[in-house]
Amino acid sequence: MKNILLIAFASCLLNTSCMTIMGLKKPIILVDAPSSTIVSRDGEILEVQDVTAFRDEQSSGNTNNVTLYKYPGVKMKLKKNVELEFQSGTTIGKTKIRTRPAIGMLIGEAFFTLGIGTIVDLLTGAFWVAKNRFVDVPAVLENKEPRSERELKNRVRSSFR
Repeated sequence: MKNILLIAFASCLLNTSCMTIMGLKKPIILVDAPSSTIVSRDGEILEVQDVTAFRDEQSSGNTNNVTLYKYPGVKMKLKKNVELEFQSGTTIGKTKIRTRPAIGMLIGEAFFTLGIGTIVDLLTGAFWVAKNRFVDVPAVLENKEPRSERELKNRVRSSFR
C-alpha cells in the first residue's frame, strides 16, 4: 500500500506545472475580422471560435460573480516564432505573434513543484506567452500599420457595452 501511495504522490509531482495546467493553447483575439476570415499557421487551418478576451470578477458578501467576455479568436500552442496567415476572399496577409518566456511564472512554480513543474514546462514549451494577444486583422489584410495594443483592447471592450 505504501508503494502505491508513493507512486501516486510521485506521479502527481511529475505531472503538475502551473503553465501546463493553465493550458498549452493560448487565445489570440482577432479584432474586426471579417466573418469569412480563414486563419492558418504553418499550413494548418485554425478554427476561429469565441475565446475569452476579458474576465470581470465582482465579489460581495458570499457571492462571487465572474463574467467572461468572448470575442472571435483562435487558440493555439505558442512557440518562440509564430506566424499567422489570414485569408478573406482573395486577400491574404501575414503577421507575426511576438512571444516571450514567462520567467516569473517559471521561477514561482519552481518553489511549489520543487523544480519539477518548471522542467515540465520547459520540456513541453508551455512557458511561452504572447506579447500581442490582439491582432488587427483588417490592417494585416490591407498591409497597413496596425493599431496599437491599447486601441485594439479598447475596440474589443467597446463591443461589449
